[in-house]
Amino acid sequence: MKYYSSFTSEYVRDICNALNSAGYKVRGETFNPEDFKTLTEFLKNHVLYHSNIFEYLNQKGLVNRGKCPYTGQQIDKKSPNYSYFNRTIYMSPEGCKVMQREDDENYKELFGEAPPKRKEISSANKGCSVLFGIAVIVSICIFIFT
Repeated sequence: MKYYSSFTSEYVRDICNALNSAGYKVRGETFNPEDFKTLTEFLKNHVLYHSNIFEYLNQKGLVNRGKCPYTGQQIDKKSPNYSYFNRTIYMSPEGCKVMQREDDENYKELFGEAPPKRKEISSANKGCSVLFGIAVIVSICIFIFT
């Protein structure tokens, strides 16, 4: 996994440790930060996707810690965010751009073509637009069958 800041490394390690302590597994193995290609994949497929995991991590204060998971910059609930079924991760505008770039790269890898155009962030309290739906379904199918 590419770490964009020292906080990214701490953030992912703390989440993996918490999930391992609670007995959660990925592909039958413990969570290891180096097993994930990108932070975006980790957040979307392993933190946000399963409501029970998200709620567990959120109750422990590990999801939204006042710093962007990508850049380590200070953030708050007015910062850009990414939500999936009311499960939300806040990030800086720069972090949102990284998430979008990683998401676009994943889409191109899965589908062999550039992703559809999306709206750019125009203000701090806008959501982070990423392509979730079909890409996650394909990612999960690949994840399950490999």
